[in-house]
Amino acid sequence: MIELTLLDSRQDFAKVEEIWQSACAHTSHSYFLSWGWIENWIRMVPVTIPLKLAIISKDSIPAMLFFVGQTTLVRHYLVRSHSLFLTATGRTPFDHLFIEYNAMLCPDTRGCSLADILALLPFSWDEFVMPGLDANAFPGNRLHEATRLGRLIIENELPARYVDLHKVRQNAGDYLALLSKSSRAMIKRSYRGYQSRGELRLEVAQDIDTALEIFDDLVNLHRETWQQRGRQSAFLADFVLDFHRELIRKRMAQGEIQLLRLWAGDTRIGCLYNFVFQGKVLFYQSGVCYESDARLKPGYTCHSEAIRHNALQGHTSYDFLGGDENYKLQLSTDTQHLIWAKIQKPKLIFELETRLKTLKQALSPRLATNHND
Repeated sequence: MIELTLLDSRQDFAKVEEIWQSACAHTSHSYFLSWGWIENWIRMVPVTIPLKLAIISKDSIPAMLFFVGQTTLVRHYLVRSHSLFLTATGRTPFDHLFIEYNAMLCPDTRGCSLADILALLPFSWDEFVMPGLDANAFPGNRLHEATRLGRLIIENELPARYVDLHKVRQNAGDYLALLSKSSRAMIKRSYRGYQSRGELRLEVAQDIDTALEIFDDLVNLHRETWQQRGRQSAFLADFVLDFHRELIRKRMAQGEIQLLRLWAGDTRIGCLYNFVFQGKVLFYQSGVCYESDARLKPGYTCHSEAIRHNALQGHTSYDFLGGDENYKLQLSTDTQHLIWAKIQKPKLIFELETRLKTLKQALSPRLATNHND
């Protein structure tokens, strides 16, 4: 018999911690589902925003756990949707943390389909939104099981490219030899340019104060870069900054936070903010110093040094997370996949929304052609 229990993440915090920690100990999961990240998320999101822990039990034994947020979305001024979110709030900027490798913790998936789980939820919902799903974990690997409840919409699929650090070590630490000829040449040219200014030195934060100092440096560089591009930095929101500063303070001692800064002599090249969890290094954000000399590639150079460093540390992978940016393709050796999806119950307003989107997509090339004529 399958049953659902809901716990309030704040009022029942001690019980939530005990249950989640126990499930984590018996289930493979990403850093974004680790207690370090989740605990910080629960405490930092305002208490006015509901966050529930859903516990699916079979014969009174927890079989699946996940956090669910609730909100009412309004799209195009007309489409009103009561939405549930997997490990997200559904509110900006609180979801600008951009969770990836999202999943449900599944100590025992036998006899639990996604449709059965969603049918148990007591909320009156129209859409169940699942951002950044790990395509190899539940429910990302079994999304079509829920189609009897409604329509499955895949909003986005992105590669999550990574470097297999075992391959680097097997190649006697020569990471660049694993890359294409053109990528090797570009990075080596960048190295020569920086080395003309002095020896390359990778600064690795060893304490909280240094980590926070590098993080603030990274934030300033990131803001400058995106301002020059006429776009907003992800680090403009106070919530995002506060979340990460608190995460660094809490989890640095556990070895989960890696902040790096690369120098060429006295020239600062850039900073990287990574997570380290179960041997995997996850590249989360960077701030680099771009220059007029196009032969200098600060981002490529920083990542190359970080990859060498983490291979020497004995880690298993260096993950660039989701994105189809060219540098991730050029610097990686392997690929996983992430999915942004939702289950949408059958409603007339959703059907109308879909038809209008289809019409807009069909008209867009014609409008562009007419505009250019």
